[in-house]
Amino acid sequence: MVNGWGANAAHMGRMILPLADAGFRVVSFDPPAHGSSGGRTTDPIDFANAIRRVTEFCGSPHAVVAHSFGASMVALALHEHAMTLPRRVLIAPFDHCKWFAEAFGVYIGLAPSVVARMRAMMTERYGGRIDWDRLSIGGMLAASPAETLLIHDEDDAEIAIEHSRNIRDRLRDAQMLTTRGLGHHRLLGDAEVIARVVSF
Repeated sequence: MVNGWGANAAHMGRMILPLADAGFRVVSFDPPAHGSSGGRTTDPIDFANAIRRVTEFCGSPHAVVAHSFGASMVALALHEHAMTLPRRVLIAPFDHCKWFAEAFGVYIGLAPSVVARMRAMMTERYGGRIDWDRLSIGGMLAASPAETLLIHDEDDAEIAIEHSRNIRDRLRDAQMLTTRGLGHHRLLGDAEVIARVVSF
C-alpha cells in the first residue's frame, strides 16, 4: 500500500483487515519525510525509490494499492526501475507530474517562475533524468502493462476525476470505479470501494 502526499502508512487502514481476511499479507510504509520516516523533504524520485525498495523487500508483490500522489508515484517507480506489479489499484491519481508541480506551487502560493525554477533544480539534481514534459502517468503505466483498477470520486476537489479518465484512455482494458460524494479521502473508507479493491 502506498499513501499520498502528507499522509502516512495508516491512511488506508480500513482496507487492511478486509484484505487480510481475504488471505493477503498487507505491507504499508511511511515514505521519506512522511509519518515516522526520517527526513524533512522529499520529491518524486525519492518517493519512487522508496516504493522500489519496499517492493524488493516484500518480494514480488501480488498487487499495489495506492492513493493520490502515491498512485502516480507507482507509475514513476515502474518507469524508473523497470518494476513489474501484476495488479495495481490506483485511487484518485493525477495524470501528469508537471501538473502536480504546478498545482503544488499554486497551493503554497509560489509564483510560476519559482515553480519553473523548482522543476529545473530537480532536473539538475538528478542529472537530467527528469523530463517534466514527458512524465505522463498514463504513458508510464502503458509502458508497463498490468491489470489496472482506477477509482475516483466525481466530487474530488483536490484531483479532478478527469485525471483518472485521461489515464484510462491510455490503458488497454483498465477498469474504473466512479463514486460520488466521497471526495478525495473518504472513498478510502467506503465499503463499496474496499469490497471492489479486495475482489480485484
